[in-house]
Amino acid sequence: METCFLAGRIPLVVWVNCMKKCQMLLKAAWRKQKGSICGIFLLVTVLSLCLFSSLTLYVSGRQSVKAEMEYLGFGDLTIWINGDRGNLSGEIENLSDVERVVCQSLIFAGYEINGRYSDNEGQLLYPDSSVPYRFITGEGEELSVSEIAPGTVYISPAMKSIYDVETGDIIQFELSRQDGTYGLTVAGYFADGFMGSSMMDMKSFLVNREDYAAMKEIVLAADKVDALGREGAMLHIFQDSESDLSALDFYKQIQDRTDVSLYTEFSYRQESILSYMLLLQNILSGFLIAFSAVLFLVCMIVTGHSLSAVVEQDKKDMVVLKILGMSGKEIRKVYFLLYGGVILAGLFLGLTFAGRIAGSLAKGLITSTGMLVLVQRPLLLCALLLMGLILSFAAFLFLRTGKILTVAPMETIRETAGGKRVRTAIRRKFLEWDIAMRELCFGKKNYIALFLIAAFLAVFLAVLGRMGTWLGPNGEGLMNVFSVADHDLGVQPFNKEVPMDEIERVIEWYSPIRETYELAMESVTVNGQEYEANVLNDTDWFHILKGRACEGNSILITDTVASELQLSMS
Repeated sequence: METCFLAGRIPLVVWVNCMKKCQMLLKAAWRKQKGSICGIFLLVTVLSLCLFSSLTLYVSGRQSVKAEMEYLGFGDLTIWINGDRGNLSGEIENLSDVERVVCQSLIFAGYEINGRYSDNEGQLLYPDSSVPYRFITGEGEELSVSEIAPGTVYISPAMKSIYDVETGDIIQFELSRQDGTYGLTVAGYFADGFMGSSMMDMKSFLVNREDYAAMKEIVLAADKVDALGREGAMLHIFQDSESDLSALDFYKQIQDRTDVSLYTEFSYRQESILSYMLLLQNILSGFLIAFSAVLFLVCMIVTGHSLSAVVEQDKKDMVVLKILGMSGKEIRKVYFLLYGGVILAGLFLGLTFAGRIAGSLAKGLITSTGMLVLVQRPLLLCALLLMGLILSFAAFLFLRTGKILTVAPMETIRETAGGKRVRTAIRRKFLEWDIAMRELCFGKKNYIALFLIAAFLAVFLAVLGRMGTWLGPNGEGLMNVFSVADHDLGVQPFNKEVPMDEIERVIEWYSPIRETYELAMESVTVNGQEYEANVLNDTDWFHILKGRACEGNSILITDTVASELQLSMS
């Protein structure tokens, strides 16, 4: 009995000793590597914040803008027409593939704010029960407005960044040359789901019904020579749910079977407007995702470097544990849980605060998107992404902790007895240099890891710096990307009576003109689809991404047009 008792007690004592050694190993690892572990925690937290906030912002922005467009009644296709063409709605609605058509009357007019004239016309609208606009403050809070007061106007928040306009400022709308200026005071802002973005040239203005009627009377009373404002309408066309026509074929059918092309100013599909509205927001989301990818690589490098250092420094302790009966798999599990727990804590902490960060970004972008984005976390996508990150880090930790299994007691004892020697010459004259080279040779793996981290961060900061330079102080770089041709200044005469040579003379007062070219912007139809054509007298100024400058009967098109019309270069 005594023999059995002792035989059963020895493993218990060994197990208790192993647990104590395990705790000692964890304490030693924390004491020696707490700087690295805290650094890993911070890196993973920032990674999680950037990644999940960008994902939340991207998905919430798309859902919010699309919901607002549907709420305001934007059709599958919306056509802006000039003049009062009420019969067009019924003509289009009679087509078999059209479910319904909603006509929204408007007035096209140029405007002036704080001494600055707009390059593009605005569209004046009055809200009614069929189009329930939402009103918001400049800070992104919802505002209750029962009725627009006479003499006031509500604008897109994006105009704060474009014209630095505030509530109380007066906007002068140019309706006719003969005393046709109509001034309205800015009373607040509204959420414009399809014209509010700063990337849209035309802006919408909500006015009182009486003001709208008075402005319409001025436009109708002016003759063709004096008229500056124009009557118009938006035709929101909804495709029948049972129709099997593509978006392009649907538009072609409307063009071919109705007279809408005779009065069309421009037209947009719902997906096209959605892309314009979300452009700046998607750029920010893409930038955060790229930053997250760099951080992910940095996290991997730092974690791998820290684990390698732990294995080297704690090799003796691991040998003792193995001699006492603790297996390599059990020791490996200790470090796996230590680093895995830190990474999990960072991921969940970042995920917890990602919604607030996305909400702050959405409020900051209100002057770009023109509406308040309702931030809602995409639970399924976040869960899938979180699971992917956990599996990636788990696989990486599993591979990096595999070195623990290769720690052999006898081999380690021999290495300890023999010691690790680095043979480098030490010269008195170059003492600092030789000591530095010896340290580099001794811990080359550590320095390679630090080099890679520094390289990744330097590349990212260089990209950030170049992006900042490209955008410029007022976003000129981004706007130039959306210009079809190179230029520093574009000038358009107020009317045909203004001589261009006089305009050039005024510009020459401030800066010499190096070169000039002429640009005309005309509405054209390509295979039944209406587009705006940019016509230059010198095609060498075009931004050409692929192909060559157009000559003779050839044209240049964008990737979007090529995709929509399924065209390619001949």
